Amino acid sequence: MIYMIIDAHVHISTQDTEFPRAKVETVIKNMNENNINMAVVFPFGSGLEKQKKFAELIKPYRDRLYPLA
Repeated sequence: MIYMIIDAHVHISTQDTEFPRAKVETVIKNMNENNINMAVVFPFGSGLEKQKKFAELIKPYRDRLYPLA
């Protein structure tokens, strides 16, 4: 049987001043190191501009990161 590991609660930084370990590249690196196949992700905070930036950041990883905003 093949299992898929999905992390259901991951924050993504949309600004340089937010948590460095939540930068999208770091999240992907950590997912790879821990054999996590997919993650449900969302930004810190809210607002239209933050949502737009969030969508832009995760777009290259749409096969692994599923937005919840």
